[in-house]
Formats: sequence, C-alpha cells, structure tokens
Amino acid sequence: TKMMLEKMENLKFSNKKILDFGCGSGILSIAAKKLGAKTVTALEIDDLAINSAKENIKFSNLSDIDIRHASIEHLPKSYKFDIILANISSNIIINFSELIYSRLVKGGLLLCSGILSSDMHKTIEKLKSSGFISLDSIQEEDWCCLELKIA
Repeated sequence: TKMMLEKMENLKFSNKKILDFGCGSGILSIAAKKLGAKTVTALEIDDLAINSAKENIKFSNLSDIDIRHASIEHLPKSYKFDIILANISSNIIINFSELIYSRLVKGGLLLCSGILSSDMHKTIEKLKSSGFISLDSIQEEDWCCLELKIA
C-alpha cells in the first residue's frame, strides 16, 4: 500500500475515472478521491473488508465513492476507467489480466502492488502478453509495485 500511495502522488487523478480492484480497507480509493478523481469505483468480495472500507470512507468525510460487493468480471462491459489500482496478489492480477486490460480506456494506466518480488517477472510478462506496456517498477524488501499502460 505504501508503494502504491507513493506512485499515486506522482500521477494526475484530476477528472479521471478510477477503479480500485480489491479495495480492502478503501485507503487507495480515499487517496484517489482526495487526489482529485472524478469518480472512484471500489470493488471487494470480502464482507469484512467492505465494512472497513465504508467506515474509513465515512471517517474521511467522503460519500461519493461507489463501493461494490463484486469482482471486476461483474462490472458492465461499458464501464471503462482511466486508472485501475490493484493492491492484490499476483495470481489474481495474472488471472484477470485480459479483463483488466479491457476495462481501461486507450492510454489507461494500471498500478498494481501486493506482488512478491519473486513473482514480478512472471506478472509483467503476463501483463505484456495481454497488451500492457511496462512503464516502471519499484521494489521494497520482498514486495514490488508495477506501473503499466495500454497502447
């Protein structure tokens, strides 16, 4: 999460549509909204995490983050985003790479973390084979954060 927040500070969120895929406690959704995102859709499948996200969003005095008990495949195909945030395991990113790609607008960005450094190469390769272009990666201890875009 720390690496994601650092990466987010260097991106333009103003008037952007954001998807937080696997929002957990909602911290990245809150940060995106505070950085000027036009809309934030937060997806989570864990009930406890959804409750935590709702509380954190309420505590942050934000009411316009759309939290959904769903995964990315449950969103209507017409939903497209400028930036997708995914602080989830590499297996989920790999399994949903084509679907993540299809939910981004042309030139859209994917920021992902929660990936073990040992899984970084295979994750990047799978994302590249799905159409992504790797822009940057950072590592701290055993974890990494990736920034990719679609052409």
